[in-house]
Amino acid sequence: MPIHRQCRDAAAAEGVAELRELPAGTVLCVRTSKEATARLTVKKIDKTQQSVTFDATVWGE
Repeated sequence: MPIHRQCRDAAAAEGVAELRELPAGTVLCVRTSKEATARLTVKKIDKTQQSVTFDATVWGE
């Protein structure tokens, strides 16, 4: 599981990806609209409801 610095660097370096299907356990590092770094872990996918549930950690800069 990436820590703050690793996630921040990955989010900055990797750019944007289009993800159509995320298996449970997938970890995403993202930047928020307020420039914070966040780590999202896919917990549940409900294709019937077309929803994804994440566990989120957000670090302020």
